[in-house]
Amino acid sequence: MTRRLFYLNVLLLLIAIGLGMRLRMLWLDSREREEMVRLNELKRPHYSPQPPSPQVQAVNAMNYSEVAMRMLFSRDRNPVVIDPPPPPALPPPPPPPFPKSNGVMMFAEPRVILSMRGSEGQKIYKFGDKVGEWEIVKFDSKTITLKWMDKEVTKDLADLIDNNPMAPVQAAAPAPSGGGGGVTIKGDSGTGAGRPALDLGNGTRACAPGDTAASGAIVDGMEKVVVANPFGVSCHWEPVK
Repeated sequence: MTRRLFYLNVLLLLIAIGLGMRLRMLWLDSREREEMVRLNELKRPHYSPQPPSPQVQAVNAMNYSEVAMRMLFSRDRNPVVIDPPPPPALPPPPPPPFPKSNGVMMFAEPRVILSMRGSEGQKIYKFGDKVGEWEIVKFDSKTITLKWMDKEVTKDLADLIDNNPMAPVQAAAPAPSGGGGGVTIKGDSGTGAGRPALDLGNGTRACAPGDTAASGAIVDGMEKVVVANPFGVSCHWEPVK
C-alpha cells in the first residue's frame, strides 16, 4: 500500500513540476510582450494585397460558331452544304424488236408491208407511220430507216424478212374455154379469206390475212394479183380491167 502511495506521490510531483514550468513560460512570454508594447516594437502582421480577379466577359455567340458547325449530330448547322453524289448513270434501255418485212410496193405512193406478230399482224405503212415503237423515216426497195428515241437505224429489208410467210398461194386456175377473164368467186361466207381488205389507194386493196384465193380470182369486181419478189410473195387486189 505504501508503494502505491509512493508512486502516486511521485506522479503528482511530476505533474506539479510540469505545470509550474508551463506557468513560468507563459509568464515570461507575457512579460516579453508587455515589454515590446512598452517599447512600441510590436510588429504588426503584414498582408500583401491579392491580385484582382479577372473580369467575366459577356458570352459572345460568334466565339462558339465553330463548335456548332462541328456538331456531328446536327449537320444542318454547317453552312458548307455537301451535295450527295449523283446516282450512277443507268444503262440505256435496249431497243425494241424490229418489225418483220413482208414486202414493199414502190408504185404510186410507196408503201411497205410490216408486221410485229408474224403474218397475223401484217399492215400497210407509209412514210412517218409508227410500227410498234419504231417510226418509219424512209424506205426504198432495199433498205428502211427506223427511228426510236431520237436514234435512227437503217436496216436492209432482206434482214427483216418474216420467217413465217403467209399460206402458200395456190396456182391460178385455167380460164374457161367459153370466155376470158378470171375466176369469179361468189357467196364467200368464210372469215374474210378470199376478199379484198385494206384500201391501198389508187383503187387497189391489200390481201386479208390467211387469204387462200388463187391468183387471178375475181371477187366483187376485184382481181387478185400475186407478185413474187426477192423478199417473198406479196399480193393485192386491183379492179378488173
